Amino acid sequence: MKNFVSPSFFRLFDLLMSTHNPGSKRSHWTLDGVECARERHSYSGPTNGFVVEAFTLSGPVVGDGCSWS
Repeated sequence: MKNFVSPSFFRLFDLLMSTHNPGSKRSHWTLDGVECARERHSYSGPTNGFVVEAFTLSGPVVGDGCSWS
């Protein structure tokens, strides 16, 4: 099982995202029936700055009506 600590997880995640959203030009797209959304927040000050990217993945409703995200 992959976990968020493994460098291979981030390589695989980046590969999936860049294949279906090259250049990260879209903020919303669909990947094999999964709705994907990307939000980018940034801050730049006089001495430092940072960027945070948040991804939301929402799966289709299955079985008893519960979906995952």
